[in-house]
Amino acid sequence: MATLTPQIEAGGPVQMKILVASAVKNATMTYSVPTAAAWLLTVQDIGPYVPDTGYPVGGAAVSQFVSQWKASVSRSFDKAGADSNADYQQGILRHGGDALTHSAFVCNDPAFFGEKGKTIAQALTGATVTKVEIGVQSLYWSNATGGTLTLLPLGATSIPATDTSPGDPKKGVEKKFTTRSQWQWVTVPTSWITPTSTGVRLGPTWFYGATNQGYFANHRHPSAPPQIRITYTRADKG
Repeated sequence: MATLTPQIEAGGPVQMKILVASAVKNATMTYSVPTAAAWLLTVQDIGPYVPDTGYPVGGAAVSQFVSQWKASVSRSFDKAGADSNADYQQGILRHGGDALTHSAFVCNDPAFFGEKGKTIAQALTGATVTKVEIGVQSLYWSNATGGTLTLLPLGATSIPATDTSPGDPKKGVEKKFTTRSQWQWVTVPTSWITPTSTGVRLGPTWFYGATNQGYFANHRHPSAPPQIRITYTRADKG
């Protein structure tokens, strides 16, 4: 391990540590350069990044997983934030149009991909989440050119019967759909999905009217129900 204090352009000095490691077990590493030689180290700033981590020989290894869960339950809410049974019967999740028109879903069943058989709570217990993606299928938009989906956190493992305080849509994550029928993955903050928060809200949108009014497949859709895909690491037990 070498500690360097370079002069960083327009910001330094910044201290950094450089670790050189061998992937060969029980290897011995030495350096061999002339005494008067000059070493040149180039460092490129790629922005915030969570590095790969590991443990010394004899400790636990870190494994990365990518698992997917399908929606187990979903529900639509009308412009008053009340449950819309008509939407349920039609197999749709409503989005936009009025102040409280939105929907929600949760994924409480075991994963169908990745760590099959594990629920979100089981998979994320003791894990570090590095990426969360929400997959949804639009069935129809009022405009032929699509619309903008707004996603908001649910913060629970169940969907309320009425939902009059879904949160500020201007603080949500937006995703543009370019056609009326389209499947897309949307990356959301990792804090949205935890062992005690297994779902999201679709809408409401802060822009009322037909522009972002659309319908999405609900949990009963045979081929494209809403999904959650999580990338996470966890130390193996050993």
